[in-house]
Amino acid sequence: MYRTGDIVRQRDDGQIDYVGRRDNQVKVRGFRVELEAIERALLQTGFFTEAVVVNVSSWQDGDSSMLIAFVVERPEHLGACAVSALQAMLPPYMIPRIERRDSLPLTSHAKVDRRELARQYRESALHRHNSHCVEPEHVNHSQPGSESTRAQLARLWSTLLNVKVSPDDGTADFFQLGGTSLQAALLINRVKEAFGVAIPLLTLYDHTSLESFSALLQERQDGTQSETVRNEAHIWQADSELVDDIPTPPLPAVDWCRDTEGRVLLTGATGFVGAFFLAELLRRPGVLQVGCLVRASSPAVAMRRLRQALEKYQLWEESYAARLLPLCGDLESDFLGLGEARFDEIAGWASVVFHLGARVNYTQPYSRHRPANTIGTLNVIRLACTGRTKALHYMSSISCFGPTGKITGAKNISEEENLIAHLPALPYDHGYAQSQWVAEQMLRRLMDRQFPIVVYRPGFITGHSQTGACNPDDFFSRMIAACLEMGCYPDLPNQRKEFVTVDWVIAASLAIASSPAALGHSFHLVPSAREDSPDMNDSMAMVGPMARVSYDAWLDRLEAAPPERLQPLQPMLTERVWKGRSRWELYEDMPVYDTSNTTRILSTAAKELVMPPLTPELLRRYIDFLGIDVAGQGKTGHVV
Repeated sequence: MYRTGDIVRQRDDGQIDYVGRRDNQVKVRGFRVELEAIERALLQTGFFTEAVVVNVSSWQDGDSSMLIAFVVERPEHLGACAVSALQAMLPPYMIPRIERRDSLPLTSHAKVDRRELARQYRESALHRHNSHCVEPEHVNHSQPGSESTRAQLARLWSTLLNVKVSPDDGTADFFQLGGTSLQAALLINRVKEAFGVAIPLLTLYDHTSLESFSALLQERQDGTQSETVRNEAHIWQADSELVDDIPTPPLPAVDWCRDTEGRVLLTGATGFVGAFFLAELLRRPGVLQVGCLVRASSPAVAMRRLRQALEKYQLWEESYAARLLPLCGDLESDFLGLGEARFDEIAGWASVVFHLGARVNYTQPYSRHRPANTIGTLNVIRLACTGRTKALHYMSSISCFGPTGKITGAKNISEEENLIAHLPALPYDHGYAQSQWVAEQMLRRLMDRQFPIVVYRPGFITGHSQTGACNPDDFFSRMIAACLEMGCYPDLPNQRKEFVTVDWVIAASLAIASSPAALGHSFHLVPSAREDSPDMNDSMAMVGPMARVSYDAWLDRLEAAPPERLQPLQPMLTERVWKGRSRWELYEDMPVYDTSNTTRILSTAAKELVMPPLTPELLRRYIDFLGIDVAGQGKTGHVV
């Protein structure tokens, strides 16, 4: 028997459906990815005549890999930027780096030689690294005739992005060339090494072109300082008023739990919390159908993304497919990318709206979060207010208050707190927290007009209390892996992340959502007793054998040998934003988050629901899921 490597599915009638190839399925950040799906998307852009995607292991580190698309361009589209087109068709983890070729090598069987392409790429990457890397000791800015700042910066970009960047192309844009937030953080580190100046990450997002960033770098070398904090309160307040022009339908709201209802519109279903939320909805017999807004090129691709998201966290069941309604759309687009007719249809179909979709990035400014989190929420509000009245349930976060304990001196925060009082703390936080403040303020203005809204503010959501399934890309998972690798953690007294397990958050949220008494209120989903909320020092001590060192000493070790898992977060950890403290340090002296509303509703709606505390046993489940070997401070099987 000849092993073809093909994957097939047998129908009930005995017919065989071709699914794909075993050797073309890879794991990327924990997701199972079919390389053929990316190849199809590349060809659908119309820019290429041939496209082959290979999962190439790093020449630096055999444990890491990246998706590389080797393409042959159509003559009429030479140099076209396909990344923007792909972003509308594929999830972020499936966007490959693009390598252009005149032709693709073939095997003796006349098939594309993927191994040869991978070998060529690794060899080319190594050559670029050796010839293009700018070493600090080789830079002499005072020497006449030395290489220009722009030329050196172009070489840095070329190395980081694996594309050719000409010093003469001043309009070249770092992010349009494929730069990610991780590569932005790496660029800041490389610039500091090569030029001896620290550029705040915030300013990179304002100077994304080669010309603009080169000019900024030259100014810093001449002694001009760049801001690490920007107070855009006037922008946030103005954005929060965008909701005022939306008319609200007559009350009361539909009871979504009624036998004749049960049609749920859910955003954010492919995210960590959203996947668990979706699975719990589908377990409930009263939920007839769940419509999920997904960025995808077709309903089939959207369904595949939903399935992959649930499979990643061991949640998928085949019976779920029958009650899933994939909706190809986009939070940032008018009518949610559905088109006006479909938008109106879904607005009339839905019994309730659960809005969990959001951009979460701890290094990007508000401007980068605004399209998805502010405009996206505004678009969801428009749908909720279109047609019949249906309640809007919004998953926020306690981060909407920013580091208010340290900045404003707040000691206690009620669930119905006026957000304006905490606005002074927001400039010292990241763009995600700022966008949460804006989104909540919009909803608060709508609630003042008696529109039925419920706001949930969980603390830091950890993994499942029983399975240990957790988000390998969140802050805590990255911190655990990195600190174990470093053998130490920073001393951060009285910094409580208010850890809550994802299963408890989902159960509590749906119990609250099922109670009509919840409408018009906000709920803190955090431990109600201080003793159930360990601070970061106690939490890290539970992880494993590590030394506790001062924050500055920990930073010294971090900058000397930064673990890969923390590189995307390094600017947040190192940049000083308030009285010599970093953004992370400002979350010391956190206030107490009152839980009166939550306790009142759950005492009747879910008496048996108990919040699992953070314990060494629970942390062990998370560590096992992440595949971290505590004893060896290394990694086992799972992608982290």
